[in-house]
Amino acid sequence: MESLELNTAADRKEDVSSRNNVAQAPASPTLRGDGHDEQARNDTDGKGGNMKEQRAKKVSVEVKENDKDNKKKKSKSKSKKGGAKPSGFEEYFVDVPVTPDEYNEERSLYDRRKTVIERLQTAIHRYTARRKFDSFRKLVFDKFMAYGRVRTGPNPFTGGVTENDPNLTAAEISQLRAQHYFENGIEETSEVDFNAVVGGFLSSYLQQAVDLYEQEQIITAVGVVRNYLNYLLHHDVIPEYKSQVDAAKATCDLAEGQLWLCVKASRVLPGKFNESCSILWGGFYQDTYPRDIEAARQLDVLPEVLLPDAKKLFTSGLAAQASADSVKAYDEQMKEGSYHIKRKFTGFFEVDKIIMADEYVRSMYKHPVSGGFPRVGKIKARTWYNPGAAPLDLTQAEKLEMEKHGRPIEHYEFILEDEVLDTMFPGIKIQATIYETSFGILYFDTITSVLCSFYTYLLNEDLIDWKPHRFLPQRETVPPPEAVPVEAHIVGPEGRDTVASLYGRENAAATEAEDGEGGATW
Repeated sequence: MESLELNTAADRKEDVSSRNNVAQAPASPTLRGDGHDEQARNDTDGKGGNMKEQRAKKVSVEVKENDKDNKKKKSKSKSKKGGAKPSGFEEYFVDVPVTPDEYNEERSLYDRRKTVIERLQTAIHRYTARRKFDSFRKLVFDKFMAYGRVRTGPNPFTGGVTENDPNLTAAEISQLRAQHYFENGIEETSEVDFNAVVGGFLSSYLQQAVDLYEQEQIITAVGVVRNYLNYLLHHDVIPEYKSQVDAAKATCDLAEGQLWLCVKASRVLPGKFNESCSILWGGFYQDTYPRDIEAARQLDVLPEVLLPDAKKLFTSGLAAQASADSVKAYDEQMKEGSYHIKRKFTGFFEVDKIIMADEYVRSMYKHPVSGGFPRVGKIKARTWYNPGAAPLDLTQAEKLEMEKHGRPIEHYEFILEDEVLDTMFPGIKIQATIYETSFGILYFDTITSVLCSFYTYLLNEDLIDWKPHRFLPQRETVPPPEAVPVEAHIVGPEGRDTVASLYGRENAAATEAEDGEGGATW
């Protein structure tokens, strides 16, 4: 307590001395006698306060108030721009609630007495008017419409009617302004199949029309198609095709996962084991293997698998997943030097079963000899014939044999790393060039395409941007122009130019005969 009281007393003395110093501060400049008395009086307020500090505080307060006003203005301007407006593609969103009058209007627009084409065209017009498309979604939707035989652009089938006609209703004006339309008479040459169109677009045409590099792009692209199908169901546009639309939505759910796996598989295939086989036994990677490793290292063009590692990768995979007969044949042929490529072919394969590395294989790859290399599993596949591929080039006898017994189906096994198998799923389809060795090992050399399990090919792809033939108007026959002689200069015997017709030598000789000279050189 005593120390506390002493400290308090000392503090009081310091406060008194500080007040005395403040009181004497205005008089201190008078002792200087250097002409600064007036400036010192201006800088004080007579109460011991500093006028400069007060002005600074006032300015800082004004700046803070202005900052608050600017923030309010910015927030208002952002809301005015409509940055928070919905686009219509939010998750679980279909459409805003409708009033009874709007419902009755839709019942008349989508009356089942109208044709399917009429109802779909109206639905497309109203759907696009109620959605806020960004550039990517607009591209996907236009490509989807084109694949479904819907033209994009100004409608030429309006019969000369313009939106300035006073007798038109708001709905009719909206249809005139629409950018998607069906061609006249399309119902006579086309069949309505929503699931087939959605399956063909997502599994085949989408990857050709749009570059898909990221999973988010795939989810967005599939979401555009699903959003359109939900709109058709919500507004009961085509109730007679509800089962087809439901099946198409299920295809969208399947595509969302499989498309991304196909993209990843195309990046990692054929895998290090198959690359090693191609380097050792023949193929693309052997043909492109650098002869000068040091030069390739300096140029930063080294292959992913080098020759020493290729031998270890191959023997490890052979011991882990090859059959006993293949291992025995490999040992014998290596001793005899009789190994060779048995056949090479290109084809389509459909994966039936995926076999990951088991405990025995995992323990094998923990051994120092195989340590550091990726463990391998295998897939079982069979022949698949792409309906969109060119027809097989067969002799007449082979065609008769195929018609009698059907297309031949072969079964294969391929060794792949676990990281590659993670991108596989039953039903995935692969187009590749295959090599088969004399000791029974098949390996992928080059991969051409990776397709979904629901891959669908339609002739719609060939009809995009197709226009019907039309006859050109008959032009009047123009008579050929009369023959006009062409003259050229040739060198005469004395070095002077002589004019001669290109009709023949006789005319040239006649020309020179008139000049009294001869011996023209041709």
